[in-house]
Amino acid sequence: CSSDLWFHFLPGQMPGGWMGMSIFFPLSGFLVPRLLLDGIEQHHVDVLAFWERRARRLLPALWVMLAITSMLVVVHRRWGSTDTGATLSSLLGVNNWWQISHSVDYWAALRSGASPFEHLWSLSVEVQFYLVLPILAAVAARRRASVATFATLVVAIAIIGAAIGLFLGT
Repeated sequence: CSSDLWFHFLPGQMPGGWMGMSIFFPLSGFLVPRLLLDGIEQHHVDVLAFWERRARRLLPALWVMLAITSMLVVVHRRWGSTDTGATLSSLLGVNNWWQISHSVDYWAALRSGASPFEHLWSLSVEVQFYLVLPILAAVAARRRASVATFATLVVAIAIIGAAIGLFLGT
């Protein structure tokens, strides 16, 4: 989202720029499962094809961004002690968990300019969503479960995930 980029580069000019992610997550959370619901109704979800489409859309841009950002950070001698872990965890789609395990305060790190990789937590959440949801949908399709059953399962997992998040956050 351009408002997110503007917010990160010139936060004083775009104080609400972070809201782009607040809009993106619910929209993708609605639209992507819609593709999978169609597969459940037809009793066939092609998980590999789904992953291939997501990978072709996300990975090239991620690789280019990580390569250019890493080079710029090294050239400007700003490579911090946590940048290697942040970069590798971003490549693996687990940056959000890496930040949790390192007790990274996103807003404090953002204000201090600690690492140019801090924002990749959101892409990791998206990657994990794209990895898990199609598998659940394929299982539901194979067992000929209804869309309502699948939706109930997804909501239950979301509640469990939120509870774990609250537990880890305290």
